[in-house]
Amino acid sequence: MAFTIGTLLNGLRLRQRLSQLGRLDADPEPSDPAADADDFVVLCLPGVAVDPTTRAAAVRYAEQEGLDVVDLIPADLAADDALDLARAVDTTAYRSAPLIPGRGGRHAVVVRRAVADRMGAQAPADRAAFVTLTERLKQHAARSTDLAVAAGLTAEAPSRGERIAELKAMYNAAYPVALGLPAARSSFLLAGLGLSPGWGLAALGAYLAQPYLATGGSPLRPPMSPLGGARRVTEPLVLAGQAMAGARARSGAGSGPPAEDPVEARRAAYTAELALGLDRFYEPRRNDCPWCASTALLPLLRTSDLVQFKPGQFVIEECMTCGLLFQNPRLSLAGLDFYYRDMYDGLGGAEVEFLFAQAEPSYRGRVELARRHGSPRNWLDVGSGYGHFCVVARGLLPDTRFDGLDMGEGIEEAERRGWIDTAYRGMFPDLIEELKGRYDVVSMHHYLEHTRDPRAEIEAARTVLEPGGLLLVEVPDPDSRPARIFGKYWVAWLQPQHQQFLSVTHLTAAMEVSGFAVVEVERGAAHQPMDLAGAAWQWATALAGAPRVPWREPPTTGQRLRRAAVLTALAPVALAGLAADRILQPVVKARGEGWSNTYRVLARRL
Repeated sequence: MAFTIGTLLNGLRLRQRLSQLGRLDADPEPSDPAADADDFVVLCLPGVAVDPTTRAAAVRYAEQEGLDVVDLIPADLAADDALDLARAVDTTAYRSAPLIPGRGGRHAVVVRRAVADRMGAQAPADRAAFVTLTERLKQHAARSTDLAVAAGLTAEAPSRGERIAELKAMYNAAYPVALGLPAARSSFLLAGLGLSPGWGLAALGAYLAQPYLATGGSPLRPPMSPLGGARRVTEPLVLAGQAMAGARARSGAGSGPPAEDPVEARRAAYTAELALGLDRFYEPRRNDCPWCASTALLPLLRTSDLVQFKPGQFVIEECMTCGLLFQNPRLSLAGLDFYYRDMYDGLGGAEVEFLFAQAEPSYRGRVELARRHGSPRNWLDVGSGYGHFCVVARGLLPDTRFDGLDMGEGIEEAERRGWIDTAYRGMFPDLIEELKGRYDVVSMHHYLEHTRDPRAEIEAARTVLEPGGLLLVEVPDPDSRPARIFGKYWVAWLQPQHQQFLSVTHLTAAMEVSGFAVVEVERGAAHQPMDLAGAAWQWATALAGAPRVPWREPPTTGQRLRRAAVLTALAPVALAGLAADRILQPVVKARGEGWSNTYRVLARRL
């Protein structure tokens, strides 16, 4: 019964989204083709053609709506593709929310030439490449991208191989779940017919009726038939089987995976590096606290890498005198290079970008805190990554200049996207002479815990701030009770990237010594709803085993099957944790100290 009701209610939710899709004029006003060609380019899937009338209508729609990118959706898009589109895209917020991932029909896009040239956009070779193109277009036109239904565009059905490749491109590490959950749903529907024919038929009927319910009243008219409905039930099972069969065939091939495989392309380098041993990745264990020099140290936590599954063991110790929590032994420079590689860019870039995009409410909270105590004009975000905070903040502060600084290549990508005005790549203390006195706000969001000397970073911030300027710092709260409750599965430990964990006492004292006056501390308001979901997901992935990564032996077919089965079975636990995190967030915000996983401090340079 629950499945039947949930399916129907979800169909109504998807209907509301699809009904908000824009649509091109059926008979657009004449336009000058030469002028259109100068301003816009059309990028299509191989085999798909956009006729001149549709192209003119798309350009007209872009100009009228102030858009740089229009993703064209065929009106006859297949039912499952239409439902997937509705699940992926909140059509009421897609255009205005800069961090919503780019999703579309994967057939054709009309792009303003200036945007296409800036990002070096090219026509995609296949549907998987179109997934990547759509994501990048949304990033480079974060507030000027939208979808529109084109009646003159004919849908092309993907092969099963193409569909599998699409899922891999869209879901990355969560690909086994994206493949496994639909297969589990189909198994449930088929099993229900035998176990409880009455409710089984009701559930099956609701599932088959969902496309009609979702697309009714929308500009989409997918072809539907009883045979197509039957295929909707069986296709996920066939798809999962083909994906596994394909994986077995690749693992048994004597020639190995194709050279373009990003995992295999990195394997030789990682193998050679690991052959030299892990000892060089650690500094000697220190016998005293790096903050107060006390020798009263006790181990608090021992863990492995629960995110990348790179080899090694990491220990967090607690100073019994001042309370500092720090990694001991900490990573050497060689270790930092090894464990950061493919974490925030490269193989891990897509997952990290997805996680950063979920924190928009937190980004807004940071801006509101600064705005209560000043009127930012020139803002430097240190540890900016891809600039997710800055692109949200500039929507709230349109007259403020946002520059970003980071060590990784993501900061240069942030400038190319237009998410920041100027990118500075390097270590913050090394760049202070160039930046001296140029900013009235400096922010460090989840940055200090990564650094080797937080006090030097705070001193650097004082140098680049003008007198009276604001320093805003946000870090994980080591006094959070969930840190002790969840142990090594508390996601904010993030070993081995996080080097130390400053309490509010540590941070405010360091700021005051450096010539700042603390003006406000936020605890509950800074909380990020991720404790339960994060712990559940890390527990599930630890049980499931490592994915296929270049720093581990390739998994066997049995290991791949086990990982997919475990993640599929435990995904509902993580989703329940996510829901619980959201439900509990107001309670945590109200209680604040002791329960919030994050805190913020705003200080003024004297």
